[in-house]
Amino acid sequence: MAKKIKKFSLGNSVRKRQLTRTIENLTKGLVYVSETDAPFEVFIVAGTEEFYGGLEKEDRPVEEISVDKFFARLVKNQDWHGDKEKEMARKFLKLKDFLDSNLNNLRVFRIGRVQIEIYVVGLDEDSRLVGIKTKATET
Repeated sequence: MAKKIKKFSLGNSVRKRQLTRTIENLTKGLVYVSETDAPFEVFIVAGTEEFYGGLEKEDRPVEEISVDKFFARLVKNQDWHGDKEKEMARKFLKLKDFLDSNLNNLRVFRIGRVQIEIYVVGLDEDSRLVGIKTKATET
């Protein structure tokens, strides 16, 4: 069920800048840890057809996973975590909560094998596709 977005009730371009600026601030300093660590990048696509149509044409495997599954290991505190790791988990939880609260139909796509592109995407209140992307290496 789609949720109503009440945040960012300013003009369209101001709302777009504010949303992306907030996501950029939330991802600042975060990396997706795999065999290589990769930063996150914010993106906006005016229409969903371009993005989702591109997924259908991929010649690499495309896997959709739940948002909870994607963030599970990133937000979980482990016994061995020091202060830095605990802070990263808090930041990832804050990012997840913000995306959940401000984007509709939030989805996660993993594209490829070994060198994997990861997209966390949802729709803003103007039906633009907004999200973050990163990379993972898994051998």
